[in-house]
Amino acid sequence: MVSFSEDEITSLRLLFQFMDRNCTGYLTKDMILANGEDGGDYIDTFELDTFFEVVDADDDEKIGIEEFLLFAHRLKKMTSSKNLLTKQKKYSL
Repeated sequence: MVSFSEDEITSLRLLFQFMDRNCTGYLTKDMILANGEDGGDYIDTFELDTFFEVVDADDDEKIGIEEFLLFAHRLKKMTSSKNLLTKQKKYSL
């Protein structure tokens, strides 16, 4: 089972708060675009729409902290599984 340490949860919450500049308790597409632009990153609207389709569980066009943490958990789980498969392939050669 994949879980987060207290430090990881704190870091994820701080990242969410940083992105939630208006302290609304959620992230919108406009907020994410603004954060990307401020950081010098271009976010494609297709990628942003796809991100919201995956992360916005209740389809309210907002990502709350719970949805954000759940998405981070899924990413960590996928990364852990990928690393495990890579290790298995390495040792099976």
